[in-house]
Amino acid sequence: MSVHTVVHIVSVADNHYVQHLAVAFASALANLSKAARARLYVVGDGLSEGNRAKLARTVGKFGAAVRFLNVDGSLCGDVYTSRHITRAVYYKLLIPEAMKDVPIDKAIYLDCDTVVTGDLSRLWEQSLGDHPLAAVQDPGGSRRCKELGIPREENYFNAGVLVLNLPIWREERLSSRVLEYVSKHPERLKFHDQDGLNAVLHQDWLKLDPEWNFQTNMLPRKRPAELPLPRVIHFTGSSKPWEYDNDHPFKDKYYEYLAMTEWTGFSPAANARRLVKRWIKTHLPVPVQTMLAKASNSLRSL
Repeated sequence: MSVHTVVHIVSVADNHYVQHLAVAFASALANLSKAARARLYVVGDGLSEGNRAKLARTVGKFGAAVRFLNVDGSLCGDVYTSRHITRAVYYKLLIPEAMKDVPIDKAIYLDCDTVVTGDLSRLWEQSLGDHPLAAVQDPGGSRRCKELGIPREENYFNAGVLVLNLPIWREERLSSRVLEYVSKHPERLKFHDQDGLNAVLHQDWLKLDPEWNFQTNMLPRKRPAELPLPRVIHFTGSSKPWEYDNDHPFKDKYYEYLAMTEWTGFSPAANARRLVKRWIKTHLPVPVQTMLAKASNSLRSL
């Protein structure tokens, strides 16, 4: 009887992003080695029963199952929230606590806006040593380092794909340490949970090859006719494939795996505001774009 490698994959989602999580899970399962099996987990507190059932049916097509782990939002403490930033933004930081009853030492975390095109069992084989996590450097990290007190650009990582060392995380009380940081320094935060993780862990993380978290700002300015396919596509920033008139070069991969989910047939509706922004970006010189952006920000602050 053969013994399969078991890859544990976890994410955080709400009802607004569950469709995209289904795509991330379906793509991970579709590309997993036949010698491996996956166990999937979703951490959160607000996913509807209907969406849980649809997600379970989606992964069931691949012979997998998903386990839903509830989390107590009050554990986040006094973190910054707003109309756009809810406590759920910080639930990623509670994953090791939510999984304390799961008898594993390691988990792969995926953001909902990722599409997996490689075999995650290869990432699973990554040795973490005594590091609490492994991640890919964020090319835009230099803009965050000064605010967070991080001395070197290469020490800022993107938190969209992580390999988590669960025992080390718990031993070092990282959930409470990062939550304490974001509670004390809300004025420093732009990418909330990611900034908090970097502020605490910038000297203690293992660097992964960029192909495991290929971010939108890694795209070359002059794009060749055909780009090599990374192992994990991360639709960072405002370029989301599920939005109307999106032009991301890997957009079709999202819809390829969407067709394998219970959300197949989805088509984005036209968005007048987005079309105006696209026209400004493609037709107006950069100085004019900058002036309009500043004027828009000033009006919103009134």
